[in-house]
Amino acid sequence: MKKACSVLLSVLLIFTMQLCVFAEAGEIGKTQLKTVVPNTHEITVTYNDGGYVLKDGNLIASGAKFAVDRFDSLSLGAVAKLDSHLERVTVNGKDYTGKLQYGMLRFDSVTTNMNIVFTFKKCFGPTEPTTNPTEPTEPTRPTEPTAPTDPSGTTNPGGDHEDPCVRMGMNGNVYRGKNLFPGAKLDIDLGEIKAEAGKDGAYSVDVIKDGFHVVTITDENGEVAGKTTFSVSVSDTATETTVIKLDDGSQIAIVPKGTNTLWLDFVVNDDGTINIVPGTPVEEPTNEVPVTKPSDSGNPIMNNPVISKTGELIRENPLAAAAVFLCGLSLIFFIILRKKRKDDEEEENTKPVC
Repeated sequence: MKKACSVLLSVLLIFTMQLCVFAEAGEIGKTQLKTVVPNTHEITVTYNDGGYVLKDGNLIASGAKFAVDRFDSLSLGAVAKLDSHLERVTVNGKDYTGKLQYGMLRFDSVTTNMNIVFTFKKCFGPTEPTTNPTEPTEPTRPTEPTAPTDPSGTTNPGGDHEDPCVRMGMNGNVYRGKNLFPGAKLDIDLGEIKAEAGKDGAYSVDVIKDGFHVVTITDENGEVAGKTTFSVSVSDTATETTVIKLDDGSQIAIVPKGTNTLWLDFVVNDDGTINIVPGTPVEEPTNEVPVTKPSDSGNPIMNNPVISKTGELIRENPLAAAAVFLCGLSLIFFIILRKKRKDDEEEENTKPVC
């Protein structure tokens, strides 16, 4: 009887231990399923001294951290200084340079924390003097040919590739609604470029580069009238300047390659938005000296207004003049022939009758 009880107790003990193991396993499984999904993600943006980074058109400091709701979109614009260009962008250490569009980095849906680094680099610039001009210098040996220089006056240190910075002038008009906006002040790229519209509403910028830009327009009293961002993109196939507007409101000026002056008009709306449209090029006045013809004051024929005007008409319409000449010549022959026939008839009538 004791043996039977011992066996029964052993079986119960083993069964009880297995139930405890299964219960613990179930609790562990439940714990693993309870994964916490964050509602927001932390974004860190870092950049060097060659430019700036904007979020929603507003400047953010290098090293800034901000939160973005999960699955929300994010758009960052990189504004390079006049002497620099955006060379590289990394996200969590991975190269994202190829994902840039018109100088903007876009994420349709944010699903993780991100550390974004923008790297700006100097454009090809003129070489700096390496000697002190106040001190005499020793004769130097003939140097090797220098690297080629592009039309903008910048030196290409590699000698076999183009300057990544494409420069051009920018002209146009500023409007407030449908009317010209004289005295409007343009602040482009956070003070890098400044211009002011004249009394005719026209403005002029000496140099602007391709890429992403931000412009703020104020009135004569310094009150902000409008603000917007835009990009300049150089195209190998475009034949004229066009402005396209993306779904998110971004405005892109497509410029033919080799353009020296970009013509853009800025139209400030009542709500503070700015529309950008292609401007109308204005031909610059030439320095040609007008050619004066010799004076014909002593020529009575040229001073006759009828003769002078007739001569001008002949020069302007040589074919018509030739036709008139032939008609006149035919009329003269007709008159001569008729006169001769009449003379012959009179002579015939005056002959004596035999």
